[in-house]
Amino acid sequence: MKLYFVRHGEAEDLAPTDHARALTENGKERVKKSAQVLKRLGITPKKIYSSPRIRAKQTAEIIAEALDMEVTFAEEVNFGFDTSNVKTFLQSLKSKDEVMFVGHNPDMSQIVHKLTGASLSMKKGGLARIDMINAKARRGELVWLIAPKVFDALYSQPETVDLQQWLSDTQPLDLESTIEELASDTDSDAASS
Repeated sequence: MKLYFVRHGEAEDLAPTDHARALTENGKERVKKSAQVLKRLGITPKKIYSSPRIRAKQTAEIIAEALDMEVTFAEEVNFGFDTSNVKTFLQSLKSKDEVMFVGHNPDMSQIVHKLTGASLSMKKGGLARIDMINAKARRGELVWLIAPKVFDALYSQPETVDLQQWLSDTQPLDLESTIEELASDTDSDAASS
């Protein structure tokens, strides 16, 4: 199962309530570009779940429009969204299905960390793709972490560039090997000092 976690785009700082904070014009434009990249990548989630807060709702609607899909707005994807909520949403889906969640930080970054062990902070408008290894154990591999600037660069690529092939050639992040490699580099640096 492939899970996509999207942090809402850039939003207004001031609004009557936090719930009412809308995307800025720049936020809307960047999310539209990101949505076109997702379309070119052939991403077709079975479901898109979004926080009902305006900034997340707008982000999800822009993505859904580009992918010709509907969005399900759910309070569970609002502040406090966690892996138990993810598990609940996944219960009715098949292991080959893809699911997208559009929400807020720090929840999105924390979920990616809990599922993969990766420490990160998702940027506004960023996306993380996790391929679940064991859905019952809630463990997965972080396959992509795409920042908004990377979406901008991918968007500017000519249509002749096969983005799907390019990203499929990217290997999942193997944290254990990376940590071991960094530790051995540190050990060899210390030995040569």
